[in-house]
Amino acid sequence: GSHRFTLDQAGLVGDAINVNAQGWYTDGDGEFSGEWRVQRMQALVADLNGQAGGRWRALSQAVANREERAWIITTDGTGSGIRGNPAVVAQLLGATPQLNARLRYENHAFTVENAQLDGARLRAGALGRIVNSQADLSLEISATGPIALGDAEISGAVDATGRLKSMRRFAHASLTQLGR
Repeated sequence: GSHRFTLDQAGLVGDAINVNAQGWYTDGDGEFSGEWRVQRMQALVADLNGQAGGRWRALSQAVANREERAWIITTDGTGSGIRGNPAVVAQLLGATPQLNARLRYENHAFTVENAQLDGARLRAGALGRIVNSQADLSLEISATGPIALGDAEISGAVDATGRLKSMRRFAHASLTQLGR
């Protein structure tokens, strides 16, 4: 017989991060959704101030020619009051950066189908796979000046592509400047 699990409301509440959820699951089909909020950006980046929040959704989807199902996870959000250090990060993001992402979870691995961060002077995107805590992501980054670095100011624009490869305690990134 069919068994239905219903989650009316659940929450993970901390002094820096809150996530809530509601949804249902029945015999491989399901949908969960909720909101997320980072009240203290310092929890993610030591000297960066501000907040961020948004929505998330996870939906079970049939996989062609297989009995398994995949989970499609989407999120979007907006930052507010982003400032602090590293100063270059605060300048690139601006006070209200936007985030959106779409991931697929199947066969014990995540596929980043699209992840986009749009800031005041930065646009960054990623796609690729995360398997057993090891990432292999393609990156695309565009930044525009002016950006103040101490007493110096960088103007103009830069486009770069690269890869992010990581293991549990080590990350390696390589970028190639395309110029503009």
